[in-house]
Order: sequence, then structure tokens, then C-alpha cells
Amino acid sequence: MSEQDWQMNGNYSCKKFLSQWIISSTFLGGDIITLNITDWIASGNWIVQEIMPGQYIDNPTLTNLGIPPFSIPGYELKLTDQITAVASEKKIPTSIELEQNYPNPFNPTTKIVFSIPQRSNVRLIVYNLLGNEVAELVNGDMEAGSYETNFDASLLPSGVYFYKLTASNFVETKKMLLLK
Repeated sequence: MSEQDWQMNGNYSCKKFLSQWIISSTFLGGDIITLNITDWIASGNWIVQEIMPGQYIDNPTLTNLGIPPFSIPGYELKLTDQITAVASEKKIPTSIELEQNYPNPFNPTTKIVFSIPQRSNVRLIVYNLLGNEVAELVNGDMEAGSYETNFDASLLPSGVYFYKLTASNFVETKKMLLLK
């Protein structure tokens, strides 16, 4: 496939990197296979990689050695918007925090996010307006970090509910509203 077979619209300010792979042998009298690869890296972390057509290798020296003609497959155009995904560092919270559920009001599910700075026994309980426990979302030892849990209230009636986080000596309660 030649450059005329494909076209990219747009204007790229790129740096061009050329790679050449050569397989050669002094016994066979020089280069056997040459592969040329072109990569462009554009601003905004775009990578554009040129199409490398497949190659058919029919070298008389190889044939005389009993190696029949063979093909090397090519590859297609690649245009991506990320060079490499870099894992972000896991940040350890400095304090225990309980965030407001989202969405609020909700129907029928909502997300509750909390953070703990050290290993703790954590309980996250949902109560109705009368103070009756309606769901236990978390109960156990947890490592330091940020967590999120989903609360599904599809079997509960509309109304005001409370969720309470208990961890170490910390206790906090927040209100949420289920509207069906």
C-alpha cells in the first residue's frame, strides 16, 4: 500500500523517527531483508505510524540453501491519542472522610464514597427515618485508601435515609433522599 492509498486530514507538527531493520549475513553475501518503519509523534501526544506493506522475499541465495520464498506480513496505519497509559500513584488519604452520596436525590441506586488513612475496621450502614437498619454496605477490616460502594434501594419505599460510617474512633452520618 502506498502513501497515496491513504490520507489523513489535518495539520500535524510532528517529529519523525525512522527505524530500519536489516537482516544480513556475510555467508550469504550481504543484506537479505530490509524493513523500514516510520513513526511520527505529534504534539498533544498523538502517534501516527506509517503503513508498512508486507514483503515477499524470494532471494536466490536462500533458495539455493533450500529456503523457499516466504512473506513477511505488513501492518496498518495506527493513529492513537495516547502514547502510554501511566498509572497514577495511589494516594493515601490523610484523614477519614465520608462524602455526600451521588446522585442525591436518587432512584434507585446511589454511590457512596469514603476514605480512610490507615487500616481500620470499617462499617457503613444505611438506616431509615425511624433509625432501623435497612442495609449493611461495608463491615470489615480495610486497608488505607479511598473506596466507593453502590447502594441499591429498589426494594425500599421513597423517603429519607441516613448512612453512617464508623472507622476507628470516627463516626459520621449523612442524609440521602430516595425518590421513586
